[in-house]
Amino acid sequence: MGLKGTISHEFSALKSLQRLVLTDNNLTATIPEELMTLRALTELDVSNNQLYVKKLKQNDETENVQQVAQALLLLR
Repeated sequence: MGLKGTISHEFSALKSLQRLVLTDNNLTATIPEELMTLRALTELDVSNNQLYVKKLKQNDETENVQQVAQALLLLR
């Protein structure tokens, strides 16, 4: 795609978003935590970018831990 920059937290306003595929770009920084609140999101593919996930503190609440795990796997 050739996208550069960061992933906008404003994607989280798309409550019906099911798939977000941003592979093979030049995206940097963290994956916005707000994306993890999207209950309909079943696929978040950010592979082949320069991204990382902020480490969650032990007392942080995450509505969908499976999405976090999936995001981490797709960073490979």
